[in-house]
Amino acid sequence: MLGEWGKLMGKQWERLFTQFTEQMVRNQAFLNQLGNTLEGSSMFKMVVDRSIQKALESLQLPTRKDMEQVTLVLQSVVAALSNNNGQGEELVRKIENLTSEVAKLQKKVDALSKSGPKEKKSSKSVKTAGKTA
Repeated sequence: MLGEWGKLMGKQWERLFTQFTEQMVRNQAFLNQLGNTLEGSSMFKMVVDRSIQKALESLQLPTRKDMEQVTLVLQSVVAALSNNNGQGEELVRKIENLTSEVAKLQKKVDALSKSGPKEKKSSKSVKTAGKTA
């Protein structure tokens, strides 16, 4: 008897919830407010992104764009040196090592951007890695 009563209550709750949800979705005022909330959220994200970029610049930490530019320059130098009939192999090796270090820094910057301001230890390792590279 209690099992049947529970099933009946579950069905009643589902029916009421579906009815309520359908009314909300068809309500223009609700949809307008939802649109405003999404727009505000998008604007907030833009402000946060700009603030993070300015903070990274003030800390003199590389941004993703900086890392991409350095990688492109290094790749073009390696290509130019590789076309020199084997001359400059030592320089090519050093640049490849530097490219590897840039990739490691990029991973650390990505980890920082995902974890937020909580991980201060990681930001110290990015600074240290940036000085040695």
